[in-house]
Amino acid sequence: MAVREAHGVTLCDNGLEVTLADGSVTYFNAYWLRDNCPTSFDRQTRERVFDVFAMAQAPTIDRAEIRDGALVIVWKGDGHVTRHDLGWLAQYAHGTPRGDPSLLPRRAWYADHYPQIARFRQPDLNKDASLVRQWIEALLVEGIAIVTDMPDSDDGLTETAELVGAIRPTFFGAYYEVRTHIDPTNLAYTAGALELHTDTPAEEPAPRRPVPALPCQFGGGRQQPFPGRGGGGQRPA
Repeated sequence: MAVREAHGVTLCDNGLEVTLADGSVTYFNAYWLRDNCPTSFDRQTRERVFDVFAMAQAPTIDRAEIRDGALVIVWKGDGHVTRHDLGWLAQYAHGTPRGDPSLLPRRAWYADHYPQIARFRQPDLNKDASLVRQWIEALLVEGIAIVTDMPDSDDGLTETAELVGAIRPTFFGAYYEVRTHIDPTNLAYTAGALELHTDTPAEEPAPRRPVPALPCQFGGGRQQPFPGRGGGGQRPA
């Protein structure tokens, strides 16, 4: 492995080692450093505007140094300059995943817990985001919460659910009406009891192919839809 030394930085074939503020030495891959360059994201919207895999050649470091508490990299080819604050790099020095605020300790409860179940008035939830936070936390920690004074309508249910997040319909639609059918195709359409279950666990999701609509009101630029499933590609704007 080719190695070149600089002040606080050791250049390697595919990346570099940098001495952080606490004195620890950490390796960072060149692809990761270039891909996470602050210029890869729009300053105002924080959306990605640079694709490292669109580069004709693999990103290669020409030179690097520690300057004013930051790692400054000059890249071969286009001479692009990347500046990473050492404090920011330290957050990723050990390769550990970001903390997930939803990973709260679960709390078991028994039949006598009913009086202590968290309760919220739906009109209050609509007015106070802090109560919505408490409601969601109760659902995560105890798996249950009671919402009172909610309108007895589909719109009231939708309004309340959307306080947590966007509603994503299933192949049953936005709502699933439980009722008895003469010729049932689902156990929910019978008078039989429903045990604890996961809906349609054996269903294989049908392939999806998004159809992006990209109206352009100005010249130049490119749009690149990137679907989570199915095909996609580049389309000139």
